[in-house]
Amino acid sequence: MNKKNVDRKLLIMICEMAIVKEENWNDRDSAAAQMGVGKLWALLNAGCKYEIVYSKKANEVSTNEDTIWVKVFYRGFSCMEEDSGLNYDLFYLPSLKTVSNNPGKDWY
Repeated sequence: MNKKNVDRKLLIMICEMAIVKEENWNDRDSAAAQMGVGKLWALLNAGCKYEIVYSKKANEVSTNEDTIWVKVFYRGFSCMEEDSGLNYDLFYLPSLKTVSNNPGKDWY
């Protein structure tokens, strides 16, 4: 996946395409994957800063042609109450290719 073509609008579009009806879930982690997509969609729409994760280390997550890994930074409880800096969460999302090849079906 090209680092330069993963903008906010594309990520939001993929989130919307990645929502799958419960009747089509087929993995024990499908519910968690769907909740992650929903939270990622909300944070991206809220304008939170994000970065696409790429790694050359074998034991670390990295965006590839099937999966996009996104780190999102947001003002959480500790930031608001203790001024301790931004929180972040790590999300995974199917690539546009993956979700396009499985319309309405579980991509997990």
